[in-house]
Amino acid sequence: MSERWTPRRTLAALTAVFAIGVALRALPLWQSPLPFNPDGLVHARNAHRTVRTGRFPLSIMATDDLGFGALLAVAQSVTGVRSVALGQPLIAAIGTVPALVAGALAARTSRQLGLAPGRARFAGLLATLLLAVEGIYLYRSMPVDEQTPGLSLLAIAVVAVVAALWSDDRRWFLVALPALLVIPPLHNLEGFVLGLTLLVLAGLAALPWTRSRARAPAALALAVGFWAYFAAYNVGLARLTPARIIQTGRLTAAPGLLVAWLILCLAVVALVSRSRPRSQRALLAVPFLALFALLAVNAVSPVFPGTPATARGTLLPALPLLVPILAAVWAYPFLRRAPEANVATVALTVGPLALVGFALSAALTPAYLDTAVRTHWFLHLPVLALAAVGCAVAFRSVVPDRQQVRTLVVCALVVTVAVSIPVAFAGLSLHPYKGVTTTGEFAASTFAHEHIDGSWTSDNHLVRITNYHSTDISGTETTLYDWITNPDAPPPNCPVVTKESWVTVGAQFFPRPPAMVASDRFRSLHHRAHRVYHGGSTQTLTVLAPRRMSTSQC
Repeated sequence: MSERWTPRRTLAALTAVFAIGVALRALPLWQSPLPFNPDGLVHARNAHRTVRTGRFPLSIMATDDLGFGALLAVAQSVTGVRSVALGQPLIAAIGTVPALVAGALAARTSRQLGLAPGRARFAGLLATLLLAVEGIYLYRSMPVDEQTPGLSLLAIAVVAVVAALWSDDRRWFLVALPALLVIPPLHNLEGFVLGLTLLVLAGLAALPWTRSRARAPAALALAVGFWAYFAAYNVGLARLTPARIIQTGRLTAAPGLLVAWLILCLAVVALVSRSRPRSQRALLAVPFLALFALLAVNAVSPVFPGTPATARGTLLPALPLLVPILAAVWAYPFLRRAPEANVATVALTVGPLALVGFALSAALTPAYLDTAVRTHWFLHLPVLALAAVGCAVAFRSVVPDRQQVRTLVVCALVVTVAVSIPVAFAGLSLHPYKGVTTTGEFAASTFAHEHIDGSWTSDNHLVRITNYHSTDISGTETTLYDWITNPDAPPPNCPVVTKESWVTVGAQFFPRPPAMVASDRFRSLHHRAHRVYHGGSTQTLTVLAPRRMSTSQC
């Protein structure tokens, strides 16, 4: 194996894997040229107005929209292509970068463990492939959204900070500094997770098993400095401009609980560091098995009231991910021989885990469920990187001379993460939130926004995408939801934008579960109204106006 993975072959293989990752994240373009997620339309709107006017439209932006808005605006200015069309191809490449970061982390860890250069390159290539094709991670790394570039920037910042503090090569700060500066304007969640992770690093630097306590003050100063910058940026921009801070209440509502989770995680890390390998593996498996158990329980009954239950089509493809997780858990005790890699992997895992634990225990509301789900994506990179390292270590110590066994193991590991690829493109059949916006949906919502006087009603998706045109949205989902969920309710007494998929997969009412319309009620709604618009691309969309519409609004 060491002789097979020469630098040239490894580079060629990495290029092929990166191309596969980009192709997977560009697949939504086969369904629609628009951004994969409706929020991407909002970012495209902000970027287009920025290019057109020469200034950010801060009155309709959040403080953490500036980073991603600037990226899209620069890309539009350089290419001449509007952000609404450029966003998905651009994010297909950006969303694959975390796979390269995972590969670099796995290769660097393998070298620190004393593996041969060829074997270390194999570990890096395997980690890149695993993260590039993992379907659950794919679902989060292809939206035109701020978190997509943040997934790699956070990992780069943490790995570079660890390298600077634990290897005494201060040049690594030059790598970490751009990411540390960019993340607060990019996304609040990334900033919060990075702040927690830096505090974890400060705690790790103070533990006895680190090589020197001299780096603990530097790690603590860096964590405090980042939190100060993070707060100053958001509060300062909100006070000096019309930009607003969003979604902070859920994270600041119970600071004591968050600190408690952070302390608990650090205490568990300290306990793990003093345990035997078997105990280490048992302790590390607990939080991951707990998350899978929670996912299974949610398939029976929603843990968070009012939110969708886990679909069987999501649960079954997710279960094979236990294989790379257990491989990573098995490999962790070997990191004791590589302090720097140990610290980087632990920090990248413990920081997000603390926030996930906080979100799951703070309150059973959709907002905290959203926080837990969006935070757990940060765990995929370190876990799959460590799984690849474990595979390389096992090949050296367990099956050193069995090529067929090693090939089967690699294929099985790749299949366990790739089997969930269809989940990323399933839409409302599995997810409460529809990612793809077709040109027909965009045209119908545009017609309603521009030609209907007064309010109108539709599902969450069609109302949401009108944000591309204006923040003054006249559409509402409440009237339609009341009619769909109440069989005795009369039809909406205002214009309705309908989709034929409402009778099959249902209408979107995120974060509530999709709601299906009975076929007879859907036909009756059409028969009792005037059809003022009829179109669509992959499905039929219609704008209906009641035959006798009162002066009351939706």
